[in-house]
Amino acid sequence: MEDEYLAQLKNITFGYNEKLICNSININIKKGQITAIMGPSGCGKTTVLHLITGFNKTNEGSVIVFDQKIEQLNRDQLFQLRHNMGMLFQSAVLFLDLNVFDNIAFPLRELNLLPESIIDDIVLMKLEAVGLRGAKDFAIQNLSGGMKRRVALAQAIARDPALLLLDEPFAGQDPVTTGVLTHLIKLINKTLQTTIVLVSHTIQNTFEIANYIYLISEGKIMGEGSPQELINSRDPWVEQFIKGLPDGPIHLRYPAIAFAQELNV
Repeated sequence: MEDEYLAQLKNITFGYNEKLICNSININIKKGQITAIMGPSGCGKTTVLHLITGFNKTNEGSVIVFDQKIEQLNRDQLFQLRHNMGMLFQSAVLFLDLNVFDNIAFPLRELNLLPESIIDDIVLMKLEAVGLRGAKDFAIQNLSGGMKRRVALAQAIARDPALLLLDEPFAGQDPVTTGVLTHLIKLINKTLQTTIVLVSHTIQNTFEIANYIYLISEGKIMGEGSPQELINSRDPWVEQFIKGLPDGPIHLRYPAIAFAQELNV
């Protein structure tokens, strides 16, 4: 059964200092599917991606990716494993001293396996896919926030990774571009059989393309299932999140000590 999973988080506990982010959670990423991680801001969605890539190490539990336990890998082994991953960071991390073309070419040149003529073709194809071939010579500083995110997506798919991690790919995009990116993510999944883990707040687009969704909050899995199963759920937490209701078990306040104690009264 485990052969059908490309990545697994087993009984994961993780936190910063005294703040617990993940509390014995279990997440299974099926091969060839789009798995979405959703939940309120600050609940640990990005942390899950960082655990999969090995940027963060668990306090307890095990992260298994490509049949290897992340916590048992040394630095060189971890870098080798990441060659088969692509990641779109939430802040669209790009090299400011390189133009758009060279940012996307960078992960291809890093491996030093392909002639420059082939790299040129690949970069242009990736830029065409995200609608930015005409911006190939632009400086990163001259791009809008939405364009930077699309360049970062093109960079993430440059090497056609087996596992693609997308942190808020729709953030800062207009409705038309969001629709195009939604179609592109689905196309990458279907044509290349790329396994995708998607973190997003965009309910409509995420539910349109995800095969399975985990809803997390307060370090726990609050709900999981197919998009239709979650839509049909009558769990108060799931209903409030999906429908965006102002009243319910989800609160906007970040945990803090009592206000009177903060003021020393």
